Parts: sequence; C-alpha cells; structure tokens
Amino acid sequence: MQTQWSFNADVSYRSRQWLTALSADSALISSEDVEGQLRNTLALRSQRYIGMRWSTLGFAQFQQNEELSLDLRSVLGAGVQRVLRQSNRTVFALVGAAALTREQYSGEEPDVVAEAVAGATWAWFTFDGRSMNLDSSVLTFYGINQTRARLELNSSFKSDIVGDLYWSINVFESYTSDPPEDGKRNDFGISAAIGWSF
Repeated sequence: MQTQWSFNADVSYRSRQWLTALSADSALISSEDVEGQLRNTLALRSQRYIGMRWSTLGFAQFQQNEELSLDLRSVLGAGVQRVLRQSNRTVFALVGAAALTREQYSGEEPDVVAEAVAGATWAWFTFDGRSMNLDSSVLTFYGINQTRARLELNSSFKSDIVGDLYWSINVFESYTSDPPEDGKRNDFGISAAIGWSF
C-alpha cells in the first residue's frame, strides 16, 4: 500500500511598482516496505519594476528534502529580471542574481556557499471560457567559493473545472553536482491535485 500527500499554496500582491509572492509546497510519499520521503519548500519573492520590462528582485527560499538527505537549505539572494516577450497570453523572462546559501545535510556539518544565479521563467495563460495556466521556471546556481552547480526546475499546469475549483499537474526536479558522500544527486517528481482559488 502506498500513500501520497501533496499541498500547494500561492499568495501574491501586485501594485503599480511592486509584485510580492509567497509560495509553499509539500509532498509526502510512503509505502509499507519503504520509509516515507518528505519534501517541503517555502519561497518568498519581491519584485520592483524600474523601467520598460526591467525589474529588480529579492528572494528567500527554505527547502527540506529527505530524498536528498537535506535537513534544511536556506537561500537569500537579489538580482534583476528582464522580460523578453509579453502579450495577453504569455510572458517570458530571464533572471540574473547572486545568492548566499546555507545547507545542512543529515550527519554533515553546515556549509555556506556563495552562488551566481541564472535562469528563466515562462508563463502561458488563457481567460476565454475555461481558464488555463502553464507556469515554468528553471534556476541554475553556480558556486563561487566552491566548484559545484545546482538546478531547480518547477512546472505546473492548472485548468478550471467549474467556478473557482481547478485541477493541476506539478513537475519538479532538484539537482546538485556535489552531494554528500553516498548522497543522491537529484530528486524528480510529478503530482496531481484538485484545488480552490480565491
């Protein structure tokens, strides 16, 4: 018998010059003969629009991932974003930033890494009839004081069922080139959910 539980929540506030968003994700997979694996992510992001398709941004992220033996990863960073394409159906942007990351793996000493960050975000949406949204982001982290690389990929598709009720499919990939000894390099997963927007 296998048990799977997932939770996703997103809250955002938009003003003329600012966009602030908070997201939380949690997933648990367990079975009778395998120890359960828990994955939690909490992310806060704030953008200030400074010109035509340019914005500055600050972000904080906290991760726990038992599949990777990661007790806690705390990331604090800042950078810029440039929107390359924007229409009434899609937005595509590039991100460049710097971050300071503190990692605590099970049985290991805490480690602090300065990282250069590069990535992209893409959103596609419709509003005619049944609303649909496809959101994807990929961020790569390159160690400055250590030789290593990380990748965080998240993609979600959401479609209305009726009213504010919707269904969604979420895909994630977390990769590091330098895990602890005998540790895994990546964690990949797919989950489906039914939710309510308000």
